[in-house]
Amino acid sequence: MNIKKLPYGDSDYGKIIKNNMYYVDKTKYIHELEALSNYIFLIRPRRFGKSLWINLLQYYYDSNRKDQFDELFKDTFVGKNPTPCKNKYMTLAFNFGMVDPKYDRIQEGFQTYVDNIIDDFLIRYQQSFDNQILEEIRSLLSINKKIQNFSYIVLVINSKYICSLMNMTISPIPYSQHQAKKSMLN
Repeated sequence: MNIKKLPYGDSDYGKIIKNNMYYVDKTKYIHELEALSNYIFLIRPRRFGKSLWINLLQYYYDSNRKDQFDELFKDTFVGKNPTPCKNKYMTLAFNFGMVDPKYDRIQEGFQTYVDNIIDDFLIRYQQSFDNQILEEIRSLLSINKKIQNFSYIVLVINSKYICSLMNMTISPIPYSQHQAKKSMLN
């Protein structure tokens, strides 16, 4: 008898599946999630699986992970019943638990963390952007100005401590529409 390990404290969906750890399938809720409005506030108690859920959504919607879909979702509800939005978006995720919450460091820590996340995003999706646009975004100093250039992605926010610091509106547009937008810019 093969006993699966419990992924206690691990919120990386891909790692859990690839290491054959115990996972309770909640992917049927992706269908319900897509039927809701564009802006969703999810609140649950600590240790309730919020970070894992956000990470699972990244794996599901990320256009760069199309080739991993069958491996990661083969034994899940959504693997057998995918939605039309499967792997259609560029994803950007924030985990504000990574920002030092000390009063004298929070602003600098926040700026540095968000800059790193945006830089990682630009590297992961560089094939989707014109080089001139990449350089323009990288040259901007303000987080708000950088984020405004991403009006065509899914923004996934997993905020642990600093939920009130970021006030932005980003509308999700499918990846295929982004490609059309990109071709208009060229």
